[in-house]
Amino acid sequence: MTIYYGDEIGDEVPGVVGMNSGGYYDDNVARSNGQISGFDSNQQDLHDYVAKLMNVRNQHPALWRGDRTNLIGNSATIYADLKIESNKKIVYVLNVADSTSTVTIAQR
Repeated sequence: MTIYYGDEIGDEVPGVVGMNSGGYYDDNVARSNGQISGFDSNQQDLHDYVAKLMNVRNQHPALWRGDRTNLIGNSATIYADLKIESNKKIVYVLNVADSTSTVTIAQR
């Protein structure tokens, strides 16, 4: 995962457009003023949430350097991996749906 300056608060500079083989895209990466304080409540909530996620990542090296086994990948909205590093295991589950979902993963 890559977090660019401003991503942690949802910063966006609209109208910065580029083009690649897939067509045009909005490319706002690292083009803001680099605001690091004075956030509105939505920016602060997102900042705090991203900080929590980064702390989880730091506490579980398997998330960024472990071996990966895909557990669920054929769903349109759910993705899950088992990550293992130095005999420590963590399951990563992502739900991209607009609604909550329950996932059951059998222990191996």
